[in-house]
Amino acid sequence: MAGNRCWIWPLLFLLLLQQHASAGGGIERLRSLQGVLKTAEGRFTQVTYIRDLERSERFGGLFYMKAPDMMKWRYTAGSSDVVYIREGELIIHQPAEGQAFVAPVERYGLGRMPLRILLDVEGLEQDFDIEEKGRGRLILRPKGGVPAVESIELALSEEGFPLERILVVDRYGNSTEITLRDVKLDADLPDSLFLFTPPEGTVLIRQ
Repeated sequence: MAGNRCWIWPLLFLLLLQQHASAGGGIERLRSLQGVLKTAEGRFTQVTYIRDLERSERFGGLFYMKAPDMMKWRYTAGSSDVVYIREGELIIHQPAEGQAFVAPVERYGLGRMPLRILLDVEGLEQDFDIEEKGRGRLILRPKGGVPAVESIELALSEEGFPLERILVVDRYGNSTEITLRDVKLDADLPDSLFLFTPPEGTVLIRQ
């Protein structure tokens, strides 16, 4: 749909912002944020490995999120794409191509998946088998409904923003690793930040 820029990551990020679990350790740290974390913004780096091409691609950019379900993911290195999620709708704006893809989040089976866990931690165990490996490391394997995702690994932090790194491996052996840094919590982020206004001449592709 949008090349190898891995637009799936903002969706996974959101799911981890809207889940809940009863496991201990790292899950308890995530649960403690429920109803507390309202907004977050920061920088990210992304390394995507494409197995068929035996090649890694590197990206970087800025992310913003606001409870309960708004997110903006803007690439500033390796791509000019901007990803918006708001009110159950996914928009991938590709200014270099003069186009934007528009689709319901549910279309990709990811409407209830990972960075959503941080804003509303409910139902995580319903969607994933969870294994805790060492301190601050969780392995999530979907129980069903997201066949393209083989596993999700979360590296948690004990201070500040609870999530440091996300590693997603798909069923084809491709992987994407996102590392978060310089995260600021509970800043005043206006709703308008998450609103996409198509530039003149932009082709909207609804799916």
